[in-house]
Amino acid sequence: RRTVFTSALSSGKGQRMSRRYSCLYPSKKGHHSPSNKKHFTKPWVQTMSCWISLYIPPDSPHFHTALNWLIQEMQCYTPHIALAAPHTLVLNVQASLSLFNGARALAGKLQEHCRMAPVRPVLAMAPTATGAQWLTWQTVTSRRRILQQSQLNRKLNTLPVSVIPQAQPYLGWLHGIACYSVGQLRQLPRA
Repeated sequence: RRTVFTSALSSGKGQRMSRRYSCLYPSKKGHHSPSNKKHFTKPWVQTMSCWISLYIPPDSPHFHTALNWLIQEMQCYTPHIALAAPHTLVLNVQASLSLFNGARALAGKLQEHCRMAPVRPVLAMAPTATGAQWLTWQTVTSRRRILQQSQLNRKLNTLPVSVIPQAQPYLGWLHGIACYSVGQLRQLPRA
């Protein structure tokens, strides 16, 4: 709720000027102190980080054309773009969230923009770059936009261990010890 208040200022020559200020203070009594910062910040500002991953399937026709197109077009959303894997772009969009009115709105704009690409990429959003990549590579579920770390951990725990590229050479051994999911892999003792 917006609270509007007027402040009277002196211009130095005895004239008084008034200015109107508009603030996003909640109207509840006791919740307007500056120390209560959770009421000032918007939900997308409170996130630690936000990453978007774009995956182009390797068997796509015109793969290199689509990859170059994506790299050029995604620079209007963020300058922080990396080719994380041979077929995956990772974008750090934390600084762009307030400009595009939040994470979900930004992901929607990106999805709409990607419809013009020569090859339509798979889009995922997560609080970590690795989490965003794993969500684009998985085929278990269509839910690929997760904004909270706790939800991401729960989601990644259900994914098959084969989604991790570094685990590919060891899949036979991992399946031999009944380790089929990322959650089971996380529970293994570490050396």
